[in-house]
Amino acid sequence: MLVLTIITCIGFSYVMMRLAHKIHLPKVIGLLGAGIILGATPLKDLFLIPHLETINHLGDFGFLTLMFLAGFEVSWCLLFKERKDAFALAITASITPLILSTIVLKLVGFSWIAAIAVGICLAITAEATKATVLLEMKKLQTKLGAILMGSGIVEEVFGLILFMVLIYFATGNVMASGLGHLGIAMLLFAAGILAHNFIGRDKHFLKAIEKWILILLIPFFFISMGTNFSFDAISEQWWVIPIVIFIGLFGKITGSLLSKPLVNDLSWKQLYLVGWGMSSRGTVEVAIAFIALELALIPPILYVSIVLNVVVSVLIFPIMMRRMVKQDAKIMDR
Repeated sequence: MLVLTIITCIGFSYVMMRLAHKIHLPKVIGLLGAGIILGATPLKDLFLIPHLETINHLGDFGFLTLMFLAGFEVSWCLLFKERKDAFALAITASITPLILSTIVLKLVGFSWIAAIAVGICLAITAEATKATVLLEMKKLQTKLGAILMGSGIVEEVFGLILFMVLIYFATGNVMASGLGHLGIAMLLFAAGILAHNFIGRDKHFLKAIEKWILILLIPFFFISMGTNFSFDAISEQWWVIPIVIFIGLFGKITGSLLSKPLVNDLSWKQLYLVGWGMSSRGTVEVAIAFIALELALIPPILYVSIVLNVVVSVLIFPIMMRRMVKQDAKIMDR
């Protein structure tokens, strides 16, 4: 039965990834869908419950590998190319949703710890999902492409460090399991960045290894994540979801526009486009939310809201990007 469960998880996740690719969506959408379907429906009782501990262990390995691959997507050269504007944008575009989330969620009844944890998730942007869209449109090497990728690196590092600090203050234990887990994840994230810059991603054997890791190991993180996705929480507190999604989108766009005094060489229209790009989120945000839920820092409804925020933001960014580039073909380079 364990072998059947593992084959089912891998096979179904692969089908969902292929389906997402077929309809021009990032693979993370397919993996999220597979995780929710297998982990939060009656299929959970049929396949996962008898071997849940094994699935969770595989999910831990998947999470750590995922953090390495997230770093492996990052090019330090892109950050260095537009470092001044990238740092300025990262500061305003991460602090704004963090502050908004903390204030709004506290006002509607959540604890300070939960509100800040969600704010940290919303402060982070996704390198892989942005890179996918920019590569497809041949805009990765443009001025705005470099700024989007560079600022994303800064935000991910900032978010991971801030979350480690939050875990320490929330648990009062420097050896808290989530803290140690995240520390290893940060080291692997940094190792991924170094591997990208010293080895590169163009070698055939590296692409093959990355592909098989994505197929055989990463799905278990999303399936483990899906076991904590609660439809009951949605029915009881559905109104929290649009609040979190709104904060995520509004905070990033507003934060990007607020950087105007620091990045005078970018127009308001360019900053607006950057804001949509910065609002695109992915695996790192989900990973932080997953750890926060396991440590009881956030309730299930906030976890569900963050997962759905990832789905919405990943779907919206390519649409807005293509629309604005179609209206102004040179907006990425001016």
